[in-house]
Amino acid sequence: MAASIGLIGGGTMGIGIAYRFAVSGSAVHIVDVDQHHAERSVEAVRAAMDGAVERGKLEREAAAVAGARVMAAGSIDTLPEGLSLIIEAVVEDVVLESDLLREAEGRSPQVLASNTSSISIDSL
Repeated sequence: MAASIGLIGGGTMGIGIAYRFAVSGSAVHIVDVDQHHAERSVEAVRAAMDGAVERGKLEREAAAVAGARVMAAGSIDTLPEGLSLIIEAVVEDVVLESDLLREAEGRSPQVLASNTSSISIDSL
């Protein structure tokens, strides 16, 4: 059974993470500041897949299937409960990241993770 992923943050890192999980067979729900931004992030993931097709890195059919696995979520509370994994990938702000992780924990994921690079995970 493929994993179901919640991804909080549709910026550069979030798009790359969503791309890799979707291509690997996982369903990915991207949360951004609102539904509109989340939908734009989904479009960016699909555009990255189209670029991979053009460069010969991904077959067109595989890109279409993977692209269909990526969905927009306007808020954390709209994520399905019990996802395999929720990853926080927002700007490096300890208060923001802590608040988002606490909110995501309420969705009862099997694993909760952060893509932080400069903040100690213990601080979060």
